[in-house]
Formats: sequence, C-alpha cells, structure tokens
Amino acid sequence: MMKFKVRKKFDCIFESKTEDELIYVKYEDLDGYIHYEYSSDGANQDYTMTPIELYRDYKRLIL
Repeated sequence: MMKFKVRKKFDCIFESKTEDELIYVKYEDLDGYIHYEYSSDGANQDYTMTPIELYRDYKRLIL
C-alpha cells in the first residue's frame, strides 16, 4: 500500500447540479487537485478536478 500526504480528506458523496450523476470524492492532493471516482464506474478509476469545478458543478449530499 502506498502512503502519501494529502491536503484535505473528503470521503463523501457529491451530486451533480445539472445531471443525474454521483461522485465519491476522496481527497485533495498537495497540488490542489480533487481526486474522485464516479459511483457508476466499476473499474474505480481515479479522476481529478479543481476545487472550483467541484463546488461550481456539484453539491455535497448530507446523509
């Protein structure tokens, strides 16, 4: 298992404001990128976006 430092740990689900889509947001790395994966993606591929994109296009689900 690889260990690395993160700026902020999220571990939560966000919902798209425009589409019917859920993403699982993992963490923000030291370069400022948000790492996430799509809930419908069976391969668990890691994607990145900026915090501006996250808060502009998604809202956090409160469970």
